[in-house]
Amino acid sequence: QQMPSNIAQETVNNLMNRADMASFIYLDNMAKSLKRAGEVWLSMAREVYGSEREVRIVNEDGSDDIAVLSAQVVDRQTGAVVALNDLSVGRYDVTVDVGPSYTARRDATVSVLTNVLSSMLPTDPMRQAIQGIILDNIDGEGLDDFKEYNRNQLLISGIAKPRNEKEQQIVQQAQMAAQSQPNPEMVLAQAQMVAAQAEAQKATNETAQTQIKAFTAQQDAMESQANTVYKLAQARNIDDKAVMEAIRLLKDVAESQQQQFQSPPQSPADLMPS
Repeated sequence: QQMPSNIAQETVNNLMNRADMASFIYLDNMAKSLKRAGEVWLSMAREVYGSEREVRIVNEDGSDDIAVLSAQVVDRQTGAVVALNDLSVGRYDVTVDVGPSYTARRDATVSVLTNVLSSMLPTDPMRQAIQGIILDNIDGEGLDDFKEYNRNQLLISGIAKPRNEKEQQIVQQAQMAAQSQPNPEMVLAQAQMVAAQAEAQKATNETAQTQIKAFTAQQDAMESQANTVYKLAQARNIDDKAVMEAIRLLKDVAESQQQQFQSPPQSPADLMPS
């Protein structure tokens, strides 16, 4: 019978739980049967299955995967050859769960997180993490690529833990890429240092331009004074010896000023008496 659409989700969940309790005896007997079948299979598999045998497994989310029994690999730390998924070593328990399905539990997780998300502020730092977990637990047509991208982002940010070797490689590559990138604080400090050097060089260039303009003005003034002396000498019939003496004095003054311009400026500490 189809359920009316105006019933609250909480009411629907309560009705489903009550129906599950009514059929609990059947589900419990089925769980015991499946557990016994698993124990028989395990006892046979330990004796029959050899090394490097590929078997199909079912993940918790219902997806299929391939696992290799008794796979021989080299331990990177010790260098010894060890076997993975070796059923002949250790003790194993068989468990059976006949509770809510994985899909039902995922739907419940999405419902709870959606309610939490609606009560969070837009600037909450945990908002993006909850959105990623919600996307990781929803199903839909054409969402495989998007869910894979979202899963990789959860792995890189550390929100989700890797579930297989491929996801472990994604995390390791992200960590190596993060280590190879320069420190943002160091990059900022280098940029500030370069900017300070540029400002210092600009100030030095402006000081040099000011000194050049001052020296040029002094040279023009000395040339004007020499021309004035020469013209006065011609007007007043001053002898050539006196004119040459005046020009020599002006030349000495110009050379003295040029030497002062070329000498490096002294700091205030150098000008203080010892």
